[in-house]
Amino acid sequence: MNLRFFNLDRVLFLLFFIVLSCCSMEKQTASTPKILSDAQLIPKPLKITSVSSSPFIINKQISIQVAGSKELQEVATYLSQEIHQKTNINILYNTGNESESIIQISQRKIADNHPEAYELSIESKKIMLYSATAPGAFRGIQTVRQLLSHDPETNQWFIPAGKISDSPRFSYRGAMLDVARHFFDVSYIKRYIELLAYYKINHLHLHLTDDQGWRIEIKSWPKLTGISGSTAVDGDEGGFYTQEEFKELVEYAALH
Repeated sequence: MNLRFFNLDRVLFLLFFIVLSCCSMEKQTASTPKILSDAQLIPKPLKITSVSSSPFIINKQISIQVAGSKELQEVATYLSQEIHQKTNINILYNTGNESESIIQISQRKIADNHPEAYELSIESKKIMLYSATAPGAFRGIQTVRQLLSHDPETNQWFIPAGKISDSPRFSYRGAMLDVARHFFDVSYIKRYIELLAYYKINHLHLHLTDDQGWRIEIKSWPKLTGISGSTAVDGDEGGFYTQEEFKELVEYAALH
């Protein structure tokens, strides 16, 4: 994800912000999908093919195997962490040992040449994720996360079987957060970035300056933050990002 900022953009993307603020990405849908084509994926992939096969069960016997670059290995580590966070199940990573079930992430050329394209194949004992790039694999990981469902009857976490081929219709998919009028701290922005990545949004525009406040440190002009950084709409106390904090946000966005 790229993080961009401009000084004079008057467009406030409130609707998107409200939707993301009111919805939890961890919340299960009213009916747990048993068939892949019934899964409520956002955005909807280009092609979904359901198969009459048992779902892939998430348990402690799973391992994640990676064939590709260092960046791809980072994507696999991210998946392992996200599965654990949601299910409290520890997934082995590149152990080299034979496992009952595996999630295999491979970097290879696929039919769609878009850098964010991926192919996903889900069987009862194996999930195979293919992409030519680490960003493409990362988008596929978000699909896996959205597919991860809980069956209250068996108390099992599972992913419906089938195949998905996907690439974005629009290369630039952005959201804006107006921190000039209401300041949000670094931890809030990081959470916002995580939510955007979950829905495959790849650009974040922070609206940093307006007549209501100035939000980024310029060391040669300290009054910008000393005076204008302390104001906001409706009497909020305001605030600003130091240069080190903003670098941290840019790096965090790049990871997502």
